[in-house]
Amino acid sequence: MTTAIEPQDALAAFDQELQRSSLQGHWKMELPSFLEPKSRLHPMHWRWSQLHEFLRRSGDLISVNEAGRRTVQLMNPGITGPRQWTTHNLQMSFQLVLPGEVATAHRHTMNAIRFVISGGGTYTTVDGESFLMEPGDLILTPGWTWHDHINESEEPIVWIDGLDVPLQFAMNAAFIEEFSAPQQPVKRIVRTAADGTEGPDGSTWYWKGPDAEERLKKLAKTARPDEPVVFEYRHPDGRPTLPTLLCTMQLLRPGEVTTPRRHTAAGIYHVVSGTGVTTIGLGGNAETTFEWQSRDAMVVPNWTWHQHQNRGSEVALLFSMNDQPTLESMGLYRQETRETAAAAR
Repeated sequence: MTTAIEPQDALAAFDQELQRSSLQGHWKMELPSFLEPKSRLHPMHWRWSQLHEFLRRSGDLISVNEAGRRTVQLMNPGITGPRQWTTHNLQMSFQLVLPGEVATAHRHTMNAIRFVISGGGTYTTVDGESFLMEPGDLILTPGWTWHDHINESEEPIVWIDGLDVPLQFAMNAAFIEEFSAPQQPVKRIVRTAADGTEGPDGSTWYWKGPDAEERLKKLAKTARPDEPVVFEYRHPDGRPTLPTLLCTMQLLRPGEVTTPRRHTAAGIYHVVSGTGVTTIGLGGNAETTFEWQSRDAMVVPNWTWHQHQNRGSEVALLFSMNDQPTLESMGLYRQETRETAAAAR
């Protein structure tokens, strides 16, 4: 007499057979009827007083040659595993180069930006183009370009490094190579926009701080009171700062409270000037409020309601970098305000 096999037992046996062959049936996937991003990132706030102290101490303890690059990196506890990053796609760090030091030449596939916080008399050379670094300047290091830094001044210099290293590591596509000498040959020195801000490929590699602030002031004169004043570091043809990241500078008018919004891009902020408050997770059980001041840093997780408020009597400036271009390239970028979200329901 043959014993009948229950359908569920037969399916279970079949699932095991598939598993032994490194296969799986679609029916094993648990897909909800409604799904939206739930960020694993933690809202983060780092005060400049602490960051600056740690940078100063790092300069006392290790030379730039020993460190390769002497940076203090922003780490997000929401990212677990063998490596932590600032967000799942981007890394922000603060770099210190002391007088007379040379951060030696190398190149990597990771795209990078440098945003100068303090100091001067330092040059970043990118594929032979040597750019003077002054507070507020933004310098690009596109992927696989040779770059080195030399501080020719008598004071330390500090800048932000922003890279897409987490994305490239996740894709297992990163390459790094050292140059044959500490510094590469310099073909041209660029100190102002009049010297030309383009790299060898014809795209913009250099934005001077005063020029960016002047553009923001012009935007503020024509913007509506409820309209955000944001300058995006884009190339003349509209391309983003780099293929995988977009840099912006936002001007907050005295007393301004921005419209609550969320987007699928994660944002990393540096306070250029001013004082204010950023509220993240508005109205939720985990609402977080950060009271910030000049040179602080913050992370706003992806697809999380947030709002900025300028509590000072002067304008506030927020520099940020986000992964919007990466998401746009895959058709995954979305943004909405509370008003547009309510209208869609």
